[in-house]
Amino acid sequence: IGIKTNMRRATRVVGSFGGARASRCYVLTQRSSYHTVDITTTEEFQKEVIEASDNVTVVLDLYADWCSPCRALSPNLDSIAKEHYKRLKLVKANVDNAKEIAQQMMVTGIPAVFAFRNQEVHGSFVGAKTKSEINRWLTDDVWDEKDK
Repeated sequence: IGIKTNMRRATRVVGSFGGARASRCYVLTQRSSYHTVDITTTEEFQKEVIEASDNVTVVLDLYADWCSPCRALSPNLDSIAKEHYKRLKLVKANVDNAKEIAQQMMVTGIPAVFAFRNQEVHGSFVGAKTKSEINRWLTDDVWDEKDK
């Protein structure tokens, strides 16, 4: 058994069958250059969103795989998380798998995005937004003057 890696994928060789090698591919989910976490439980919500918001702004994205506006919003949030990696953590929760979190946040439409600071919601929006609209939302509604 061996492991071959590159920046995007890890391949684990699981055996050989009649001279042919079989392998399974695993997509690496940990992103080292910025903070992005996927959650499904209320325990993860408490740790990754509420507690983490004492140290950094946490943006919670509640989405669904079948939702077109959610798919349009996702790359914009990812890009902003990369740009502001020192002061922003992006947490994503699929509402189909994280129903308790969606209920706790009283989500009635998706994508629903919330910004947490010091264990409190400091802003939110529903629907797809452009990257510049999200940056404006963070600057105008979420971050204080010292954070800008």
